[in-house]
Amino acid sequence: MPKFYVDSGIHTAECTTFMETMMDDSVVDLVVTSPPYDDLRDYEGFNFDCKDVAKGLYRVVKKGGVVVWVVGDRINGGRSLTSFNHAFAFRDAGFMVYDAMIFKKRNTPFMRKRAYTNCYEFMFVFTKGTPATFNPLRSPSVRSGPAQVPYLKGADGVNRKTERSLSEHKVRTNIWSYAVGKNGTTKDMYAFKHPAMFPENLARDHILSWSSRGDLVFDPLCGAGTTCKMAKATGRRWLGVDVSKEYTAIAKRRVRQTVADSISSLPSRSDPFDELVMAEENSRMEANIMCQWCGVEISHDRWQLTGGRAVTCSPECSLFNSRRRRNELKRVERAARLETVL
Repeated sequence: MPKFYVDSGIHTAECTTFMETMMDDSVVDLVVTSPPYDDLRDYEGFNFDCKDVAKGLYRVVKKGGVVVWVVGDRINGGRSLTSFNHAFAFRDAGFMVYDAMIFKKRNTPFMRKRAYTNCYEFMFVFTKGTPATFNPLRSPSVRSGPAQVPYLKGADGVNRKTERSLSEHKVRTNIWSYAVGKNGTTKDMYAFKHPAMFPENLARDHILSWSSRGDLVFDPLCGAGTTCKMAKATGRRWLGVDVSKEYTAIAKRRVRQTVADSISSLPSRSDPFDELVMAEENSRMEANIMCQWCGVEISHDRWQLTGGRAVTCSPECSLFNSRRRRNELKRVERAARLETVL
């Protein structure tokens, strides 16, 4: 019999003890959390041991499961490198350091002397083997349709190219940008009693990326419950643990006020260039841009799909006329060669 039937819920407890006494092996599909580090915040005197948490998570996470670990460094003259120490701790516990993603803060107010403003934290993606689930978020491609693309770049450094049709969307980069603070991190104003929340959209995007509906999403340091809230909103089961009764009360309230499965696959605005693309789209769409080949007005949907860079009314029109243009160029070249021979 299992020690604990893992169902959706939020509990007040110390996470390593909770995992050891209340959770079976291999029950968690995804962990999204942000640990306390470098004593940057006062968490009611709680002492955090990264190595113990990493070992506990390795036991309860399924094979193919993922841990998203959002962490930064104290900067006081130089970096503490706590983030890297945490990555080594998870590697030593058995996890693969699958990716080191960047959480870029759009509106950080903290300036530094003799250094550039620090505006990011790491989002380490630790995996127990190869991820069982990956639903990549996508963004509009800069260009689409037929193109010469490089392949098989060898030791000689020569780019060999072949013709392919580029998609109108591409998988996002591993740098995600979010607004932080009021109305950026969350619109739940009462949740700001917690001193260090990450944005709801950050949790949402990782949950959509690394899990499926019905999976169990676990936050062992759940704080104000952002991960649990977004797990419920995306149709997942959720499990949160925190040592603070005050924070778990906030988390329970936020989850209770969230409609289950209310966010299925909303488009992410995490790409740092999205705002520029949308501004360009809005300004150019006002001018009623026409297809450069057939003169038909480019639709708003078409403009959005291409990230505001569409010059043709459809992929088919682009492909057809690109072939026609190439054939015309070949005809002109043949005619020029014949003239030279004659």
